[in-house]
Amino acid sequence: FFFVFQKSKSQALLGTDHKLRLAADFRQRLLLPVGDGELVLKGAPESGYLLLMDRAQESDATHVSISEALAMNSAWQQFEKGVEWQFEHALSVKTWPLFDVFVTPAPSDHLVLLDQFCAEWASKHSANCEVALDMGTGSGVIAHILRRIFRSVHAADISSNAVLTVAADVQRIARSHKRIQKKFGSGRGKITRIWQSDLYGAIPSEHQYDLIVFNPPWLPSPALPQLSLVGATAQYSAARYDECESSLAAHGSSLLLERFLQGSVPRLRPGGRVVILFSNYAEQFGLASDNLVDATLARSIVPELRLERKLERSVAPRSLRSASRIERDAKAH
Repeated sequence: FFFVFQKSKSQALLGTDHKLRLAADFRQRLLLPVGDGELVLKGAPESGYLLLMDRAQESDATHVSISEALAMNSAWQQFEKGVEWQFEHALSVKTWPLFDVFVTPAPSDHLVLLDQFCAEWASKHSANCEVALDMGTGSGVIAHILRRIFRSVHAADISSNAVLTVAADVQRIARSHKRIQKKFGSGRGKITRIWQSDLYGAIPSEHQYDLIVFNPPWLPSPALPQLSLVGATAQYSAARYDECESSLAAHGSSLLLERFLQGSVPRLRPGGRVVILFSNYAEQFGLASDNLVDATLARSIVPELRLERKLERSVAPRSLRSASRIERDAKAH
């Protein structure tokens, strides 16, 4: 490697946040050599995803960026060990997410609010606890919360890895020891259908729901690597997707939320509700100029739906370094 650096004249004027962004950009530009399914670097950790790609002979990549290497290592650790949440009502939930499936064990305040809402729903709307939909399921944690009170839960995501994650977790828990089934598999219902779908596009029109939950991405969609696992094989693509109005991975597009709300109207059963989980995180750290949900609702683009109530949960502000780490993880996963 050969690097030439020039000190910026305005370096002393750069804020901490900007310095962290420069460091993140540098990690994306610095490349590491790859050979025989591992990083050719002394002391480098093993990466199961690199090994999978090598065995499947689906990649001829000779280098990966530090950001990609860190992302694959972090994602592999989460896949091997699993990610567990603890809730008051839904108790324990655990998933084993594949690469490119965004997971945030913390903060989980939005999930705590959902857990409380579901407990309230079960007590007040017992007749409307038949079937629910987790739109943009991701790791499936929301689907697992919902199945504690609904007889049947459907899950949908545009990401093939998210669909594979939820399907594999359902089978994993079913095949597990009784102690594991009791801890993570108990509940009123089951996850019965999983679709790979851009919003409602692939979900048959006859399916209607008592509750539809959507947790859209909180951060503007960055460029990030894509790794798709199909069965036991893996494919890595250097292609990167930008902000795209049709993608569930694109926060910052009001059209995404508009399409979701408009598509939800004919999917609700009598007495049904739509729940949107969101955060002002992007606003707080200057990553977005306004709140996507508030801005969309202010235009009243779906007259068939009205805002019934808004639940909030205040959390302590995070440091700029923590903010940079979460933003980096969002780019990585």
